Amino acid sequence: MMIFEVQLTRDTDKRRTWSAYQAVLRAQYRCPAMVVVLAPDGGVARWCAQPIDLDGRGTSVMRPTVIGPSRVPVVTDLSEAVRTPGVTALSVIAHGHSEHALEVGRAGLRAAQSLDQPVRRCTLTWSFTTSMPQRAKPWSTK
Repeated sequence: MMIFEVQLTRDTDKRRTWSAYQAVLRAQYRCPAMVVVLAPDGGVARWCAQPIDLDGRGTSVMRPTVIGPSRVPVVTDLSEAVRTPGVTALSVIAHGHSEHALEVGRAGLRAAQSLDQPVRRCTLTWSFTTSMPQRAKPWSTK
């Protein structure tokens, strides 16, 4: 089981709740569980990746799996975006405020337009419309 969360800022409460999420999911479903955090900002990603000391002595530690911008490819090629819409959605979230914002946004829009199913299209469209700075909108899909 996996809990997936997007973390935009440092939130000290998360250092307590992530371990609770993981423990409850593990107990409820009686299987391994992990917390995966997508942090579009490199500094926030480094902060999220720090081990969480559960017992105050460092002998019981929780480490969320963190996906920061350095671990997500910058998808700007339109044909690649259409072939890999899931990776493109992560790219838009991770790099939507970088110097690649316009190109990533165009690729995300192209990927969303290529999807047949309305739910998938809506999900990908949401990912880039909520992740891109206003200055990078609207995009042209040339």
